[in-house]
Amino acid sequence: MLSESQRLEKLQKIKRCVEIYLQGDKTILDVSRETGYTPSSIQRYLNDSEYIMELYPIEYKSIILKIKSKLLKNKIDAKSKGGISFAENNVAIKDEYGHFTGSRKK
Repeated sequence: MLSESQRLEKLQKIKRCVEIYLQGDKTILDVSRETGYTPSSIQRYLNDSEYIMELYPIEYKSIILKIKSKLLKNKIDAKSKGGISFAENNVAIKDEYGHFTGSRKK
């Protein structure tokens, strides 16, 4: 259980992360660089609905929806970039029938 000072500090950190994350086209890594917090902490802060409800009692639903949709978009973008990077750096290996059997570095 958190003391009152720890709870207030956590609220401030969450508010800062939410505000920075929702500005423009930011990723968790961008927020991490700007705040100095670890990416795992930022991920936890952005998914802490209880504290977000406390910080933004009127518009918390829309803020939570914006955060979730941005996190999903960033996840999809990251997988796409990872796939492109993998394809650039690796060669597909196929058997005599043309079926994929693995890959190797270029």
